[in-house]
Amino acid sequence: MGEQAAWHGEGVALFGVETGFPGGHDPGMHLARLFGMIHERESLDRTIRKSFIISLGLRVQMIFEYPLFVGRNTEELLRVVKALRLRAETGAATLADWCGGDIAIIADDRPEGQSSRPAATPAPRARARAGAPGGPPA
Repeated sequence: MGEQAAWHGEGVALFGVETGFPGGHDPGMHLARLFGMIHERESLDRTIRKSFIISLGLRVQMIFEYPLFVGRNTEELLRVVKALRLRAETGAATLADWCGGDIAIIADDRPEGQSSRPAATPAPRARARAGAPGGPPA
């Protein structure tokens, strides 16, 4: 935990930004094994990089796995959080390479009447645009 605390301190010292996510200590690697973070072909004593997006209802919504030697993509994590939020707020689904503000579609598993849409959308097919005027928040 000392290394983690030092890393948090570096963020404050270098960038003036406090890191607001929790850290953990797993010296016996029990949680790492439980969460599938040990890949025998990669390393027996070091974990791969893994990120989880968990809903307020404690449901795992997304799992990202990266090899030990590849850093995580923060922009992709935030893009997925925005897409999950859009889905929760409007029922819309996102297309490949979707970014906040792009057009989304009504997913096949929900009737159009159960999905919200901007009032100015004239087409019978609803399109939700996160962050757009009249659309859901980004």
